[in-house]
Amino acid sequence: MTLTFPAMAAGYRNLWRDMKVTRAAECEAAAQRILAGRARYLAVERQTGVPWFFIGLLHLRESSCNFAGVLHNGEHIIGKGTRTRLVPAGRGPFATWEEAAIDALRLKGLHAIKDWPVERIGYESERFNGFGYIRRGINSPYVWAGSNHYTRGKYVRDGVFDAAHVDTQLGTMPVLWALCRLDSEVADRVAGKPAPLPEIAAGAGAATATVAATGAGSGWGALEWAFAIAAAAIAVALAIAVIRAWRRRTSADLPPIEVNENATADRAGAAEEGEQP
Repeated sequence: MTLTFPAMAAGYRNLWRDMKVTRAAECEAAAQRILAGRARYLAVERQTGVPWFFIGLLHLRESSCNFAGVLHNGEHIIGKGTRTRLVPAGRGPFATWEEAAIDALRLKGLHAIKDWPVERIGYESERFNGFGYIRRGINSPYVWAGSNHYTRGKYVRDGVFDAAHVDTQLGTMPVLWALCRLDSEVADRVAGKPAPLPEIAAGAGAATATVAATGAGSGWGALEWAFAIAAAAIAVALAIAVIRAWRRRTSADLPPIEVNENATADRAGAAEEGEQP
């Protein structure tokens, strides 16, 4: 079968519904690390449309939220003028972590996704890492470690699978559970509510302040005040409309999805043979 999101969405949704977190304290500590980097993840969200907390979840898996490590695979090449050597090889060089993160997300086509329900987060976590675990008949530790949906088995290096190895890292979904408990915005967005527009609110406040300052300094009359306030309101409304239209943009084609004729649609766990530990 083809491992597309429509074919697998129900599996991720069901696994999320039935998930029992087995390492709750560790998940909450990991979630706090993501929250500490929120400003930098938000900067990347504004450039790509990918939710900041999803970026944080990938960063946790790839480099334990260390901003020296690129989002692609955790290699410490930021500002060194070198390219990635591990999968995906040859990316970079990158001057900043944000530049590297944008490249990693665009490489996987994540910037083209419009909606991010919980099943999409699970699916894209797995697609980012790869779909190899499905061939092994187990759920991916990249996604589910730290929950009842994972016990053992891991690709310990490129192309090498150890069925007895237990992944000590946490999966993206148990940490997402902790993020939902700690941050109401994350919980709302996972439940399907739209993202807030703090940049628009800030822009509206700045526009209003500028109008007030200009009017006060120029001795405007009632007519000038009316025109200025109307113009500021129109500018803010247009900005909001542009952002909403951008969020409703048509998705570009995503990178090719691996086909596995023996996979079942209700499995949700995987990593391709080239997965990084």
